[in-house]
Amino acid sequence: MQIISITRGKRSESRIRRIALISRILVTFIGQKYLQSLRGKRSNHVHEVWRIPANCLQQRFAIAGGISHNPTLSRILLGFAIAQPNLHFLNRQVLESDSTPVLAKRTVGQNWQEHFQGTLLTESIKPTLQKYHPDGQYCIGQDLGIYWKMTYTPECGAEFPKWFYVPNVPPIVNGEIRHSYVLWQEFIAPLIVLEFVSGNGDKERDKTRWKGKFWIYEQVIHPAFYCIYEVNKASIEVYHFIEGQYQLLAANERGHYPIAVLGIELGIWQGKYQNLELPWLRFWDSQGNLLLSGEERAELERQKNDRLIAQLKSLGIEPEV
Repeated sequence: MQIISITRGKRSESRIRRIALISRILVTFIGQKYLQSLRGKRSNHVHEVWRIPANCLQQRFAIAGGISHNPTLSRILLGFAIAQPNLHFLNRQVLESDSTPVLAKRTVGQNWQEHFQGTLLTESIKPTLQKYHPDGQYCIGQDLGIYWKMTYTPECGAEFPKWFYVPNVPPIVNGEIRHSYVLWQEFIAPLIVLEFVSGNGDKERDKTRWKGKFWIYEQVIHPAFYCIYEVNKASIEVYHFIEGQYQLLAANERGHYPIAVLGIELGIWQGKYQNLELPWLRFWDSQGNLLLSGEERAELERQKNDRLIAQLKSLGIEPEV
C-alpha cells in the first residue's frame, strides 16, 4: 500500500516514526479496552483490527467535517497507515461481534421465501460468475454484513442486505469461509445488492444522511446495482449507480432489468421452487433465457438422457443404464 502524502513540506523520518509509535500505542490501548468491554478478557492481537488505512480514515474525516487538512490529525492518520490490517482477524472479529440479539434484530419480518429466494439466485448465477471469474475470486453474501464504517460496535457500521455479489475478492480468508465483507478494508464495492422487502419498503428507500439504507448504499457503499424487491407485491425497483448517484433503471421489452456488465437480466418469474408456487426474483441471460437452478439443470439433463434412451430404443439398440 502506498502511503499517501497528507501534509505539505518535508517530514523527517525520525519524526514520522515517533508519530507512528504514539498512534499505535494509543490505538492499541483503546482497542484493548473496547474488546475487554465486549468479551471481558484480554486479546493479544487487539492492535491488528485497529490499524486502518490512512486514505480510508482521511476520506471519512473529510466527509464528516472537512478536517482532513488539520496537521495534527494528518500526523495521526499517517501513523495509522504504517501497517496493513490482518484480514483474517477482521473476519473473525466481526463474526464474534454478531451476537444473538443482533441476529434476532436482523431477522425480524423475514419469511420462509426469503431464504429460498437467496439460494435460488446464488445457484442460478454461479455458472455465469465462474465464466467471469475462472480463478474463483468472487464472493456472494446472503444476509451477511457489509462493514462500511468502523464503529464502537461493529454491526452499527454495517448493512446486511439479503443478497449481494462482490467481484475480484477471495471467498476464503486464511482457510476460513467469509463471515462478512469488510468494505473499509478491501475497497471493492459490491456490483449487485438486493433487498427483499416484506413491509412497505420505507427502510430500503430511506435517504437520511448516515442512517438511511438508501443513502448509505448510494453515498458510501456504492453498489453498481441496487434492487428493492417487494415480495408481497411481486414488484421490483432497480437503481443503477451513475455519476455519483442512483438512477432508476427502466425495464426492457421482456420486463427485465439488464445488468450489461455480466450479460444478464433481473426480473420476476412465476413458478415452483422448493415446493413453493410463488413469484420469484430470477436471472436471465441477455437473450432472455432463464438461468437455471441446480435442481432445474439436473432435471433438464435427466430429460435429455431420457430422450436419448428413447431414440436408441427406437433404433433397436438397448442402451446400458
